[in-house]
Amino acid sequence: MGGYKKYSAWATENKEWVAVLDGLKESPYGFSFTEKVQEPQLHQAYTKAPAPAARYLFETRHKEFAEDRAWYRDAYPEKWGAYQKGFAAYLDIGRTFLAEVTSPGTALADKHGLLAADRGNRFLLHNAAVLWLEHHQGADLGDSQDYEEVLKVLWLRSLVNPRQAPGDPLPAFTARESALYTHLLGRDPGILFARDHGDLFPAWNDGRLPGVRRAAHVTLGKVLLWDGRAVPDGVQAHPGSWGLFLVSPLHNGDRGFYTPEPGGRDDAWVRHLSCGLGMADGLFRHRPDGFQAYEVVPRPYGDRTYVSPGIYLHRSKAHGRDDFLTLVPAPGEPADTPLVFCTKGVGCDPALIGASIKEHLFVGAFQKRFTAGPTTEGLFPFTYPPQGDSDNENAGSWRNIGFGSAYEGDEAAATDFANFNTLHGWARESAWLREDNGFVAALACVEISSLERNRVRMPDLLWAVDGRAVGYPAQVVTASPVETSLRFSKDGGKQDYDLGHLRLDVAELSRCYRTDSLPASVRDAVRKEAAALAAHIVERYDSPYAGTTVREIGRYGSVREVAARVAFLEERTLLAFAVIRRAFASWKVFLDHGWASDSYTGSFSGRNFNSGPRDSNEWGPLDRPSERQEHTGPAGDGPLCLDVDISNLAQLLCPKGDLYKVLGLLNEGAELSPETSEGFYEDASFYEAAYMATDGVLSRTARSVAGLCGSAMREKIRKESLVGDPAAFLPAERVAGITAEHFAKGVKDRKGQDPLLADLLPWWGA
Repeated sequence: MGGYKKYSAWATENKEWVAVLDGLKESPYGFSFTEKVQEPQLHQAYTKAPAPAARYLFETRHKEFAEDRAWYRDAYPEKWGAYQKGFAAYLDIGRTFLAEVTSPGTALADKHGLLAADRGNRFLLHNAAVLWLEHHQGADLGDSQDYEEVLKVLWLRSLVNPRQAPGDPLPAFTARESALYTHLLGRDPGILFARDHGDLFPAWNDGRLPGVRRAAHVTLGKVLLWDGRAVPDGVQAHPGSWGLFLVSPLHNGDRGFYTPEPGGRDDAWVRHLSCGLGMADGLFRHRPDGFQAYEVVPRPYGDRTYVSPGIYLHRSKAHGRDDFLTLVPAPGEPADTPLVFCTKGVGCDPALIGASIKEHLFVGAFQKRFTAGPTTEGLFPFTYPPQGDSDNENAGSWRNIGFGSAYEGDEAAATDFANFNTLHGWARESAWLREDNGFVAALACVEISSLERNRVRMPDLLWAVDGRAVGYPAQVVTASPVETSLRFSKDGGKQDYDLGHLRLDVAELSRCYRTDSLPASVRDAVRKEAAALAAHIVERYDSPYAGTTVREIGRYGSVREVAARVAFLEERTLLAFAVIRRAFASWKVFLDHGWASDSYTGSFSGRNFNSGPRDSNEWGPLDRPSERQEHTGPAGDGPLCLDVDISNLAQLLCPKGDLYKVLGLLNEGAELSPETSEGFYEDASFYEAAYMATDGVLSRTARSVAGLCGSAMREKIRKESLVGDPAAFLPAERVAGITAEHFAKGVKDRKGQDPLLADLLPWWGA
């Protein structure tokens, strides 16, 4: 049998064993190909007597622990034993696959075909090949090519010119493309179209490989989970689709610096940021005399003025462990909309993480190393508190800054993966989100290989990995046309996810939100209000106002500037309505299925919401206890995860909420001065925004949201959801129904004071 047929036949012959492997990989309790999951332990905090308000939390944690322990003692041993019995045969077929893919006699197209077929088989044979390499380090592989380099070349060749034919002229890389592909590949990207396979695919023992690997930003990985169904077009643009693990910069000077060609799109983008927007260098690049392939500010990917077909890589402020890779398709491609991948778990970039994270000592130590420059070993950008360090407890989920753990860690990657796809599927079925879906689809969960060449590059982790405190670094890859690194968190530097300029924030949100899908009543009301405001300002342009004039206090250069400023305010106001609508529509997807998001800082908080809810590892039934109540303290936002979501929606969308800070909209009670936003936005329309903020249609809707999501509403829902005992609640589905009934009533009750609310939220306003 040729091609992949013999591997498909092996999978069929061993389908029972493959089913056991798939079940173990998908387990929410974690998975390792080589290590048993440790027996669950009850956190010591729950062994103490609880405060009355925390009783539900304690009782639930004990119940969960009993279920976890029963699974581990009853079901897990049999599954793990069956998996172990077939492991040797799995390695054997992996060796066969490895030999065929890396054989100099296997044509380039055939190598591609084998990997494409295995992707459809959820990387069954790729994982076996990597496991064989891990178990036979130092083995003589004869004349084989290097497997990692084969995968890297196949990946990038599929991107830079997938239709390149023998004899075609080589493509001319721009300076940015050359810098980016060198950054990723670790060697001259010109080899991607080499005619000689010896140059294209070096041998496994080529003496140049150690240097290549130290310079590259992808390395060999094992694909724990895969699901490419939700994003059929463009999925191959991410290295995870080829069994590779993506790594962020290794040190502060490792960003793919280059000089843009004058007059090109990259030069136009730098000029737009530096001259057009007047941004300080430090907000969008790390070296003032050029630019960088690993960018800080996402480009407006739908605007061909600033982008060319291909991939772009960036990480913006405050992201502790996420990179964003964007595929810009060529004009005329079947999918002509840019596709944005988020890779959670690429490593730490101290130059871009929030100030609150830097307070931890182990992060500070890592930052010194990162700033000092390259190391001889080319250390990976992962860090973890040293053994015995108090930050092991104090840092919470930030202990694993730089990576998501595959098992035995703070974040269960398998749970992240499953929850993203569950909610993405539910959202696609929603009448209100079918064409406006802000949820992301999970494509891959990739664990870095445990080859010794990788282990020596992450010394900070080895005590924790070998001691089984955490798993090897793993990353969850998600994708969506409306994914973005911008979030609605702007609290003065602690963890601000904004892009550094109001115009950039608005442009990015405009890419992710369609205001033309808003109800006509909302659009008409905002436009009417904006037109009246512009006329009002022009009429009183030189009139006295508070000892000066409207012109001076509004900082207008000329009367012609009024129309442009008010138009920008109108755009931001419509965006705010679009965010309110999608946020509630997204929450309704949770509610319809009796679910809620996180048990502590939920996915509808400003730091976790952008085009949709993120941070999925805690998603689940809404009657789970809220961790916002401390172990021995008060109930915080309320006893349930449902309470956290409603409270977060209030903080995001109510007057003075996170949404309005990011959009540069003044709120009720805010001072009329540029200092309102701490001098951050030099072009914010403060004067005109003040008018629309005090008694405009958006202000009325924000006040309505405050009533819907306030503590009084949460208390009503809580009272009707209790079953006598303060630690007993009705089933999650019934609590969801009670909640929906109260919100529907709340929307209808506000029709008199806010007639737009029922149109904006029609699922409750009908």
